[in-house]
Amino acid sequence: MINAAIMLAVLFLLFVLNYRDGGIKTILYGFSASGQLGKKFLPPLILMFFIAGQAEIFVYRYMEILKTWLAGQKGILGSWIAGLLVPGGMSFFPIVQKMWEDGLNKGPLLMFLLSVQMLNWQTLMFRIPLLGPKLAGILYGITAVTNLALLFIFFFLVRFKFIN
Repeated sequence: MINAAIMLAVLFLLFVLNYRDGGIKTILYGFSASGQLGKKFLPPLILMFFIAGQAEIFVYRYMEILKTWLAGQKGILGSWIAGLLVPGGMSFFPIVQKMWEDGLNKGPLLMFLLSVQMLNWQTLMFRIPLLGPKLAGILYGITAVTNLALLFIFFFLVRFKFIN
């Protein structure tokens, strides 16, 4: 709810600034730009919500199998791969919280969170139209290298029992 209040405050501030600088015509241009963005992003966004809902149900059904798959050093690599496949967004946080509370190893969970936040395909899907393919590719490549470095750090931390 707080997010909606912040977004409404920002929207109101932008209305005021745009009205001050260009009048109602500038505000109408803003609505037109919003419509263009909506046409570009609404279809994939709707699909993303359906995919995220189905993925959440799938994970809850196979939670015990996932717990064994995400244990130890192999769990870090598995978590990294799983993070690449998950749609992202906020739908996976309840799953991670349940696994954390159930005592799953912390290293694989943290690697999963980093992988989802940095490298998932949903983020790339939105970066390409906004930034263009070249800049989105450069950003994704830098993020991938950073994420791989974190993967090796987590392997080290789990191997030498700094985290379990």
